[in-house]
Amino acid sequence: QGALIALNKKDGSIAWEYESGETEARSRQFFSSVWEGKDRLYLGTASSQVICLGAENGELRWNFRVSDWVRSRPIEVDGVVYAATLDSRLYALQDGPDGVTELWSNYLGQHGFTADLVAGESAILSADRKFMLYSVGYDEGTTRWRHGILDGAWVDGEFIKADYTAALPGSPTVVDGVVYIGGPDGFVNAVDVESGKELWKFEIDGVVSGAVSIVDGKAMFGEIGRPTGAFDGTV
Repeated sequence: QGALIALNKKDGSIAWEYESGETEARSRQFFSSVWEGKDRLYLGTASSQVICLGAENGELRWNFRVSDWVRSRPIEVDGVVYAATLDSRLYALQDGPDGVTELWSNYLGQHGFTADLVAGESAILSADRKFMLYSVGYDEGTTRWRHGILDGAWVDGEFIKADYTAALPGSPTVVDGVVYIGGPDGFVNAVDVESGKELWKFEIDGVVSGAVSIVDGKAMFGEIGRPTGAFDGTV
């Protein structure tokens, strides 16, 4: 735990190894998955840090302490790294030649983030553990819209789910101005990326916990208990 290893793809030998120097005994997964920039790698840790490494040698460029574990994969857009925590805070960190600077951080809700962040044209997108899909502006970090992935209703500004589930949401997929995301309630959703308005939803028999892929105009997704499904967006 606490070590990241890079392997040479030709023979599987170790190219480099990074050891964080910190561990978290309560976590079986110490690192998030890795975002690869031009020459840098970005990842989060269960020791409440966002880390930047050199892609060629694994050398630590910087680390930044945040408010809680970072389980979802950070992303980098135009030199700014965005990372979400398990206590529902979203950070924007400027990756500069002299290190890292916090641009802003905002608290989004009560249920934390484990799904990977996705870059939209004008906003960051991610789903929290209550299956709420968020669109958050790049510059100011304010929530532009929220969309409930599961069936439910808005009551006094709070989204009440129709059914309880212990599953976790998959990461959203953004293609041509549309966000695609599945859930454990048996639906795949398509949402307008600018307005948060639901465009359509397609019902299946089981759970979609992975990201939806868009191939040749079709939404492709895996369903627990059944083979891969395909839907061309016609409802």
